[in-house]
Amino acid sequence: MKKKTKDNSEEFRIGTIFKGWHLLNHDQLSIIHEQMSPNCEEELHDHEKAEQFFFVLKGTLTCKVDGIEHILRENEGIHVPPKMKHKMINYTNDSVEFLTISSPHYRL
Repeated sequence: MKKKTKDNSEEFRIGTIFKGWHLLNHDQLSIIHEQMSPNCEEELHDHEKAEQFFFVLKGTLTCKVDGIEHILRENEGIHVPPKMKHKMINYTNDSVEFLTISSPHYRL
């Protein structure tokens, strides 16, 4: 076992919207520290099996779930069950950082 940080974790990017670090990348559990660029949003999507929990570390994030926008500020989170349409939106002029926790892995 070793401590995990952004510096020693696998980094990835999704276009210019997301930068992320896989803190844990297992089939049954995924934990990602994500940074979302200002004034952007991802595509509406769902996951067949994975339930997810989003927790804001820095900034303000809007999570649209089942057509309803939920504003999440630092130290606030939201649970999204499997098969529920959702997307992350950053309406602010600053980047936002948050954790995305998925079980099982969001790709399953």
